[in-house]
Amino acid sequence: MSDKNAMLCAEKRILEIIDSSGVPEDPMHARNTAQWVERLGGKDPLLRVAALGHDIERAIEREKVRRDKFPSFDAFKEAHARNSARILQAILEECGFEKDEIEKVCSWVAMHEKGGVPEADLLKNADALSFLETNLPLYKLRHSEKEVEERVLWGLKRLSPSLIRLVSDMKYQDPQLENMLTCLIERELRPPA
Repeated sequence: MSDKNAMLCAEKRILEIIDSSGVPEDPMHARNTAQWVERLGGKDPLLRVAALGHDIERAIEREKVRRDKFPSFDAFKEAHARNSARILQAILEECGFEKDEIEKVCSWVAMHEKGGVPEADLLKNADALSFLETNLPLYKLRHSEKEVEERVLWGLKRLSPSLIRLVSDMKYQDPQLENMLTCLIERELRPPA
């Protein structure tokens, strides 16, 4: 395991970049995703690094992938995840992480939108829960109601029914948003006819 200085270096570098993001919810989302990783049982310190840096590419305007360049939302999200992993790799190398640790963290980040291994699944769940908990109110301010509904449904589909139930306990100051989320959750949890 990399020493404490490498971990502190990575966390500091990641948060400096995230905190400079032009997307207002990015700093809060990175930290909240790391908290969700811990709440969901992620004990590996490398998972915290992955959680903090999973969306790092969004904070670097000149390197960020653009939604309009991809044929689907899923293709865009996959490119976003791979780009974040690429950026994170350079940070981890500079901070002195061991090669196998860099490979682990970057593979989890590259897979964080779809999962595929337990650590990436955990990161995917934490990311989705954090989006719904912290990002959604600000996302709603910049997007149409239809786009918000599509994005919420996309996020809910990433979660198991037990995790969707956690979302149903989330409270928002915006009654319209809370009502929308309640209706979409009920629809998502309804057994197929």
